[in-house]
Amino acid sequence: MQAIVRWCLKNKSVVFLAAVILIAAGSYATTRLNQELLPDIEFPLVTVSTPVPGAGPDVVDEQVTQPLQGAVEGIEGIESVQATSSPGFSVLVIEFGLDVDTEQAEDEINDAINGVSLPEQAVLPEVARQSASQFPVLNISLSAKDGDLARVTEYAEDEAIPLIEDVEGVASADLVGGSERQLEVDLKPAELEERGIPAEAIIGAISGSNVNAPVGDVSVNGLSTPVRTTSELTTVEELRDLPVGVGTPATGASTGALTGAPTGAPAGASAPPSAASAPASAAPTAAEAQEPVLLSDVAEVGEASSDISGISRTNGEPSLGLNVVKEPEANSVEVAEGVTRALEQVREDLGEDDEVIVVFNSAEDVEESVNGLVEKALIGGLLAVGIIFLFLRSLRATLVTAVSLPTSILAALLFSWADNLTLNIVTLAGLTIAVGRVVDDAIVVLENSYRYVQEGYGPEEAALKGTTEVASAITSSTLTTTAVFLPLGLVGGIVSKFFLPLSLTVAFALIASLIVSITIIPVLTSVFIKRQTKWGAAKETRTDGNDREAIQDEGYEDDEYLANESRRSRRARRGSGVPRLLVVSLLVLVALFVGAVVAVGIGLLDGLPFVPAGVVEGSGGIADGVRNTVGGIDTGSPVFLVVAGAVALLLILGLTLLAARAARRSSARRRGESDGLLVNLYAPLLLWSLRHRLAVLVLALLAFVGGLVAIPFLAVSFFPPSEERLLQATVELPAGTAIGETSEKLRPFEEFMNGDRGVESYQLSIGGEDNFSPDSPLRAENQAQAFVALGENANVQKTLSRLAEEGRDRYGEGFQVQILQQGPPTGGIEITITGGNEDELRRASETVVDEVDRNDNVTNVQSDLSEVSPEIEVLVNAEDAAKAGLPPSAVSTSLGTLLGGTGSQVTLGDKPVAIGLPESSVDSIEEVRGLPLSSGQTVGDVAEVREVQAPAAISRDDGDRAVTVTGTITSEDTSSVSNEVNAALLGLNLPDGVTASVGGESEDIEESFRNLLLSIGVALVLVYLILVVFFGSLITPLIILLAVPLTTAGAFGALLLTGTALSLPALLGVLLLIGIVVSNAILLVDFAQNAREHHDTVDGAIFEAGRARLRPILMTALATIFALVPLAFGFGGGGSALISSSLAIPVIGGLFTSTFLTLLVVPVGYSLVRGGLRRKKG
Repeated sequence: MQAIVRWCLKNKSVVFLAAVILIAAGSYATTRLNQELLPDIEFPLVTVSTPVPGAGPDVVDEQVTQPLQGAVEGIEGIESVQATSSPGFSVLVIEFGLDVDTEQAEDEINDAINGVSLPEQAVLPEVARQSASQFPVLNISLSAKDGDLARVTEYAEDEAIPLIEDVEGVASADLVGGSERQLEVDLKPAELEERGIPAEAIIGAISGSNVNAPVGDVSVNGLSTPVRTTSELTTVEELRDLPVGVGTPATGASTGALTGAPTGAPAGASAPPSAASAPASAAPTAAEAQEPVLLSDVAEVGEASSDISGISRTNGEPSLGLNVVKEPEANSVEVAEGVTRALEQVREDLGEDDEVIVVFNSAEDVEESVNGLVEKALIGGLLAVGIIFLFLRSLRATLVTAVSLPTSILAALLFSWADNLTLNIVTLAGLTIAVGRVVDDAIVVLENSYRYVQEGYGPEEAALKGTTEVASAITSSTLTTTAVFLPLGLVGGIVSKFFLPLSLTVAFALIASLIVSITIIPVLTSVFIKRQTKWGAAKETRTDGNDREAIQDEGYEDDEYLANESRRSRRARRGSGVPRLLVVSLLVLVALFVGAVVAVGIGLLDGLPFVPAGVVEGSGGIADGVRNTVGGIDTGSPVFLVVAGAVALLLILGLTLLAARAARRSSARRRGESDGLLVNLYAPLLLWSLRHRLAVLVLALLAFVGGLVAIPFLAVSFFPPSEERLLQATVELPAGTAIGETSEKLRPFEEFMNGDRGVESYQLSIGGEDNFSPDSPLRAENQAQAFVALGENANVQKTLSRLAEEGRDRYGEGFQVQILQQGPPTGGIEITITGGNEDELRRASETVVDEVDRNDNVTNVQSDLSEVSPEIEVLVNAEDAAKAGLPPSAVSTSLGTLLGGTGSQVTLGDKPVAIGLPESSVDSIEEVRGLPLSSGQTVGDVAEVREVQAPAAISRDDGDRAVTVTGTITSEDTSSVSNEVNAALLGLNLPDGVTASVGGESEDIEESFRNLLLSIGVALVLVYLILVVFFGSLITPLIILLAVPLTTAGAFGALLLTGTALSLPALLGVLLLIGIVVSNAILLVDFAQNAREHHDTVDGAIFEAGRARLRPILMTALATIFALVPLAFGFGGGGSALISSSLAIPVIGGLFTSTFLTLLVVPVGYSLVRGGLRRKKG
């Protein structure tokens, strides 16, 4: 290190130039970083979607879902497979482990399902991965005030979508809903029966009417000339006049379909184009007596608008939606800005008759969150610099130290850009934390260099000696803090996926701060710090004499100190070491016992094979007893608050008076000299601690145990909830409700939303596609979903309550509304019911729903077991059908055409043609029986028509029939609520063979907490190994690690006092604390190690170290605390609240207590371990 520092001092201009280049490069990188709300996490989910037009849930389940599920079961890495079979659609949601390469998994799934045999009507399965970048960044609504949605849809398809997709960074703009103009052919069943024309013949005639095909070539004048046949219908009038067969007006007898399509043709079959115009060679000889049957004779033909996919309305007006998806590497904010500019052109094109509304724009939350965190970081940085100035009381010295702040942060952003990280709330939270830590190394270097300046050294020599002397300490402290985050990338799970960017950002900043401290700071010190500069603190004297002289310089009488030494020596000669060892051992055992009880109480030891079951049960009983006893105290009562406040006030006043008294005595002994108020307060406390080591250790143990005892009283959650101004409401009406009826029943609720003061706008979708739900991409006709955007000043919770109350009053349990949260799912509970038959599952589902609904902390309780709905089953009698010359497939084809099902949609040019009976013309079983088939037969002649009850959907979990009950936990303590629900389920009387298990967030909490606790354990081992290397001792690092347990009281106590839940961000803050408090302890012990060169006793060396390191330790701790204050207060809003407060509060609390205790406990530990009175040989 000395060579590096010396080279920098000799080449100041090069160092200055390098610093300027680094700042410029960092500034450029900052502008190039993509802004996102969260890291781009690729979820370990792959969906397999298979449309099966016309098939019911049971057919989809048997012929599509189960074969596909069986094909993928053998793929390695699959954790679960959830399948849903609904009318006309099959969905498999395959969940892999978080560490599985989903791209490779997608390829393996494609290979596995390629050989699966599926029904003819099944569309090719679509395999897709799920990632955060695939969700829309904007949802845009185009509404038609005049009701002509088809016109707006046509404009959207031809103009708006291409315009938006031309914006740089846009991957796609997907149309949701909308309407299109189509030709409608409403068949007349009586006319079809009378003329003997089958319904499928109509499809063949229309399909064959438009022809444009080459048929060969001929030789004309010696030239080969191609021949092409063409025929085209372009108007409704031409379609009405289309011949579909021939008949005899006199008798009504028919010679059959003109198309020549075989009777009973399979689904989708139609005649070749030439058949449409084939001569009636097979007709009777009296052809002149026959005339063609026109389409208008057997159907009403017209043009109308039809909804493409469900019904969509925005603020009560017919509308369509556009979901804008960005490319994975694109910047959300830039994409949103580009789309917003494109929408100005759309508004100009549509004019005032139509409305363009941005329902939600995730970039707004990104900007708000990013800007909020940047604001917090700037305020925190200014507060940190202000703390430094208060200690140094020199503008030059403060500015020299403050240089490391922007330099290190910009360097970290440069490294982040090179590593393809994004600027999101996680990485920005890391930078905000780093603001307080990156100045630490610069403070230590500057403070130590100034000591040499005050001792008479020249600025350059002082910078060289001061930097070199502490280089080892700041290097080890920086490496230990960086090593704390290394395990986050190794434990796997959501912890690694979500927090690894934060770890990398903090590590980049810390490494940059170390480089700045040993290169730029010495150079600035040599240039700007002069000998006459005063910081308001007295010169700290280095002493090469014995301890007696050292203590005299510190202002303490020799006889007082030596008397203390003599008493300690006499105790040692009397063999007091054995009782002391017993006391220390007892304290350790008590601490271990309390830790074990707390661990059992919060469930950390459950399921661990190496822990005896008896130990867990016994400790659990003790934990329950303590919890019940303490839980009976009403901590919110005025009496408790007054008593607690009085005790705390007395303790503070007592300690203040004792410290002030000791400081006055110390100042009097100094013969008029002053080391400053802080040193005068600290020195007698440290001396007292060295004289009463057992009392200090007991105090430390009480602080540690007190922190552990606070844990069971903390609310536990996965992530803290974030209040977005976007609600999601879902409505499910009774099964079988038609889409038109669903639409009308939702009108009153829409009127309520339009009149609510908190609602800014809403978009309602009924039926159709659901782009936000990969496991259920199609909504049934009785289902609807609404996105409700709230106003800037709206109270989110009150608006949510009003909508929930209105919705429940109108639609009962079929209505759900919740805040649409961005980031990891929070507050969800999921209960999976498996085993038994359908009736047993239904009974079990109803029982579980009723039980969970009784919990006041759970809302939106619902089961995915769909209601049974009436279904008309046409059971074809093969013998009767054969007598009529009809195979069963012909019956299915004819009914599909008549009822607008499979095969009834054809295209005429670029216009769709819908063929079938008029809507609502068939409304009874009798009318279904009377529907005509070919050859003059009806459905009732060849089939039994009956009404049956069938499920609207069939769900499976890992191949077994399953039901999932979900709910939303309203309490912040999601872990406790999950435990309550789990305990309630154990007491339910479910049918034999049926089991119910709680999952959802409780599983996430258990897995993630274990991974993070494992990270903390591995971090402690890494820190110890690094310290062993730097100190060359196995014992000294243990002394430094004494500071770690001292964080528990402040960290968990701060969470308890502020009512903040123990979540993943909070535990990450505890992990960060380890690195910070170890850094302070390193400074203290390293100085003590060096001070032993000129002290006769260990106590003298550690005493001098404490006084000398007091100022830099307090400066670094307070700078970090004040840098985190804006983060803890949650300024900025948006998604930044997701992790900011929970992360900062335990760090501030832990630093507050650990800094004070470290300055006393670490010296006592060093004194105990290193032998107290061992004298230097010489």
